[in-house]
Amino acid sequence: DASRGEPSSQSFSSRTMIVTGMVLGTFLVIHLMNFKFGPYYVTELGGQEVRDLARLVVEKFHRPTYTLSYSTVVVLLGFHLRHGIWSALQSLGAMAKAFKPLVYTLSLVFAIAIVAGFIILPLAIYFDVVT
Repeated sequence: DASRGEPSSQSFSSRTMIVTGMVLGTFLVIHLMNFKFGPYYVTELGGQEVRDLARLVVEKFHRPTYTLSYSTVVVLLGFHLRHGIWSALQSLGAMAKAFKPLVYTLSLVFAIAIVAGFIILPLAIYFDVVT
């Protein structure tokens, strides 16, 4: 819309898509290295030895730098998702003037829900709400 003399409709989310995408890609590699290919603790469940992921998760999220880094990346994921959902709906034709506020709100609400869902456990572990 800026080409028509109107203010740019770019948001922080849209301007940072490349950067947040690269950060998320890097984080994904680190996350997999830590949780998929990281330490293999064993516990017994129903008479069988299984991988103790709960121990690993609690161990990681008791570290302030890991919890802060993870939380920061999850917030960046929220910005990335907000713009991605908005853009996808725009591509599908849901951006008629009447729907624009609804689409923006829905993409924001969805992004906030995802961020809250992914951030609550690490913070609960870090602050010893969950052990």
